[in-house]
Amino acid sequence: MKLTATPYGTLLILIGLGAFAITGFDSYTALIPCGFGLLALVLTRVGGKVGWVSLLVLGILAIGGSARVFKEIGGLFDGSHGTPIAGWAQLAMFVLSVLFVLTLLMPAGKAKAK
Repeated sequence: MKLTATPYGTLLILIGLGAFAITGFDSYTALIPCGFGLLALVLTRVGGKVGWVSLLVLGILAIGGSARVFKEIGGLFDGSHGTPIAGWAQLAMFVLSVLFVLTLLMPAGKAKAK
């Protein structure tokens, strides 16, 4: 569990900080992935079933929150999206979160939580 949650949390923090910096430190919503990443790193310390379930819920919430990027996905490619950096950060968060949840749900991930 630690082997997947630590890179997941770290990547989300980097995505958030990178998007925040690219927007000229103007778009505070770009820091949303940082919050999820920090929480993932904290929950990694919990361990056991409680930590596993908490990380799973966090990943599912991250998927749900970032899935709205698909309403505006065309705008990312044709340049009509209002804040393209935020859109790409949302898409990256969605993809990472789906991979993270799938990794947690794999039999090996469940076995490590025991």
